[in-house]
Amino acid sequence: MKGNLIVITLGRVLQVLISFATLKVVTNYLSPGNVAYYFLFLSILNYFGLSFISPAGQYVNRQLHPWKKDKVLFNRLFNHSLYIFAVSVIAAPAIYLASKHFGLLDGLNSLNIALLVGLGVLFNTAISTIVPTFNMLGYQVTFVIFTVCWLLLSLVLSVFYIHIGGEDIFNWFLGQISSQALVSIIAFFVLKHFTKEKLHIKEAISSINAGGVRSALKFALPLILSTLLMWGATDSFRFVLEKTHGLEYVGLFSVGLAIAQRFSYAVESIAQQVFYPTFYSKMNLPVKERSLAWHKMFYSSLPLYLVTTLMTVVLSPLLITIFSGPQYKEAVPFVICGALFHLFRKLTANFSMIAHSEMKTKMLILPYSVGALFSSLGIYLFSFSNFHLPGIILVLGGFMMFVTMIYKTSSALKFKWDSKQAVEAVTIWFKFKRL
Repeated sequence: MKGNLIVITLGRVLQVLISFATLKVVTNYLSPGNVAYYFLFLSILNYFGLSFISPAGQYVNRQLHPWKKDKVLFNRLFNHSLYIFAVSVIAAPAIYLASKHFGLLDGLNSLNIALLVGLGVLFNTAISTIVPTFNMLGYQVTFVIFTVCWLLLSLVLSVFYIHIGGEDIFNWFLGQISSQALVSIIAFFVLKHFTKEKLHIKEAISSINAGGVRSALKFALPLILSTLLMWGATDSFRFVLEKTHGLEYVGLFSVGLAIAQRFSYAVESIAQQVFYPTFYSKMNLPVKERSLAWHKMFYSSLPLYLVTTLMTVVLSPLLITIFSGPQYKEAVPFVICGALFHLFRKLTANFSMIAHSEMKTKMLILPYSVGALFSSLGIYLFSFSNFHLPGIILVLGGFMMFVTMIYKTSSALKFKWDSKQAVEAVTIWFKFKRL
């Protein structure tokens, strides 16, 4: 555990530095309008990722250990790749039509948008499937190396394409996609070497049967709706703000939230890398063991989340100065709102794992519906032309989403605060500090 914590934390520090360097470069290399397009484009990729890819990915995570035990891991990953390819093929024309006829990302070339979205969905999903598999199967060092290389190469190639092709949002994302494609291919062969499994395409295809599809759909269909609503809660506000406040406000708002988000995702990833593999490995055990595993994960991650939120709020003026261009100083309130919103998002995600563990993903729909209503309809109706109110509404939506998630998951796993168990879990981090 101690060795893993050291590797994971050092790797996460490097990832955070690269992530913030990327934000610094984006806000200095690109115009405010292109910065807004940058975040809107990310929101589109997140839409397909959360709505169509994440439910299938959750099912894959749920089955990784049984598949590895049965020596069919690569066969099932091949089946998953067919699904990813199908989604990317559907995404490209769908975005083309939305851009051409409904004004999505108005001002950009519709064909270029469609091609980038299709390739982005394909390769972003490929790398975010293969690389985390190393962590889930216990290869934490390899996971950290590939993640750092992927992020660093993405930044280098994006800057390179900007230099040779000019300040253009398409050149930026071309660098991102090139890095994802290259690292995904290398990671695939390394994972194959580690697991010593062969890919049998005939067996993989023959395993696609009505029973298997029904089992996957039973798990994934409720998730499709809930993750679509999750996107509504965490990303849809950018498209609303584009209509109500303008493109430059979207850039300002998104930069503030992005700084808070990067710290939030950094510490969340540490918690997930340390505790998720154990939690997933116990998902198929009796309910008492599953409950103990979830509580340990929750109590261990909670102090990390609280400290990160507090530090982000206190240091928000300094963070804006360090990690963004000089024209984004007014975004300090949005860093604070982002820190609070992502605290509630992380806690909501922790409780949502109860639904995944108990295979009752329908209970996720209502909480994310509440968050989506605040982030889209709430901001549209009540924040028109007000500078600070969108951030406040977003935080309120995050809090209500969290409260609703506790209520919905209480029927599957009764949560009751246990001070002794909480203290025992927190000592993991104190032991780490004394290393």
